[in-house]
This record gives sequence, structure tokens and C-alpha cells, in this order.
Amino acid sequence: MIFIPKSSFQGNITLCNLVMCFGALQQDQSFLSDILRSLTELYEDNLFLTIFYEFLGLESNIGESPNSVPVPKVIKEGITFERVGYCYLAQEKKSSKMSTCI
Repeated sequence: MIFIPKSSFQGNITLCNLVMCFGALQQDQSFLSDILRSLTELYEDNLFLTIFYEFLGLESNIGESPNSVPVPKVIKEGITFERVGYCYLAQEKKSSKMSTCI
């Protein structure tokens, strides 16, 4: 890299050749940057898919309720949730039960 300007000042390389060399170096830097960016994106995609497939492989630890009703093959009236509530693990207070229909 230092050789090119030094040779230009000594008269061994013309100014046109100097500009051409710097242009080539700039294109090489841009090309290398694009390759590294593509490799980074490929790694991120691989990491996402690894975690996603790990998630899909998890076994459910929710058992069937003795009062569960099977889902009908054809839904005619929509889905109704009756008296559904939730609470956070660190809190004892539960949310108010609510009902909704979709």
C-alpha cells in the first residue's frame, strides 16, 4: 500500500496509474465488506433456524384436563373463551376472569 504513492512520487508510476490502483483497492475493499456481511447474515440465519428447530422439538408439559371437550371438525359458530384468566409467576393476584367470542 505504501509502495504505490512512493513509486508515484518517484515518477515510476503515472498519476493515472495511481488513480487506477486506488480505485481497484476501493473496489476490493467493498467486495470484501460485502462478503463479510453476507457471511454474517448467513450465520444469523443459521442461528435462528437452530433455535427455531430446537423450539419445535420441545415436548409439551401440559396434560389433558379431565373436563376437556374435543374440537369439532367443522366450526359453525366461532370460538368462545369463557372465564379465562392469567397470573404472573411472581404475583399471587390473578387477573379478572373474562370471556370473549371470535
